[in-house]
Amino acid sequence: MQAHWYYLHTNGELIHKRSRPDEGDFVRKIWPLNLQERESPWIICIEAASLGANPERIAHLVEHWKLTDEDAQVFVDRVGMNLRMDGNQWMAAADDFEDLVVSQAGFGDTCFDALVDYAKQGLAA
Repeated sequence: MQAHWYYLHTNGELIHKRSRPDEGDFVRKIWPLNLQERESPWIICIEAASLGANPERIAHLVEHWKLTDEDAQVFVDRVGMNLRMDGNQWMAAADDFEDLVVSQAGFGDTCFDALVDYAKQGLAA
């Protein structure tokens, strides 16, 4: 059983709860937080940011959970993606990336920004 949950309110606030929040008209998405699995905070922050969560709240959690560019490399290895520099920006893509014509990719100044850009193409659609 999860001890912590986050949900994205329709007003853009990312809210922490000790118990699973009820799904309702004001809830856009719910995530369990498992701090024993490093992927959990990454998924919450990436998906919430891609869905329009309050940027200041996301920045606070990214710092609090130490979601660094170095840690991002561990995250993408675990979820079957890759990150690499493309010019002066980070590029996030699936492991089977071919090229920008046929494959999805996200770009950003940080690894986190590139992962959010990548997620926006699939989650916000």
